[in-house]
Amino acid sequence: KDKKKAMKHSVKRLKRCLQLKCINKYIITKRRLMNYIGSIKDPKYKIKEAEDKMGNKVYSYRYNDNKKIIKLNKELKENLKETINYKEAKEETLRLTEKIDKLEIKEDKRLEYLENFKKRIEEAFTELIGDLNEFNNETND
Repeated sequence: KDKKKAMKHSVKRLKRCLQLKCINKYIITKRRLMNYIGSIKDPKYKIKEAEDKMGNKVYSYRYNDNKKIIKLNKELKENLKETINYKEAKEETLRLTEKIDKLEIKEDKRLEYLENFKKRIEEAFTELIGDLNEFNNETND
């Protein structure tokens, strides 16, 4: 009975500290512990040995997970920097497009002024040519 209690206790402790990654290994060691028939003098030896092995595996999994978490955090920081740079670039492009639109409006106004000026000059030239033709007709008569 003491042996089974110790085994159940160790299995419960392993359940607490194990992660999802080592569930299969946990089931295998649990079966081994359940089937273990050892010496009556030290029944906890094999249980402790299995616990140590599983604890080391859990520690290595946690260590690797922490490494992955650190890498993910670095990638997230880099992505945040890129998004901030993207937002700044987008704001700058919006400003520049607004400036370009304003310049285009000014150019359109200038073109209108030039067209009006051309029309006035053409009207003035037609009037002058008409006056010259009248003067030539008068001098010829």
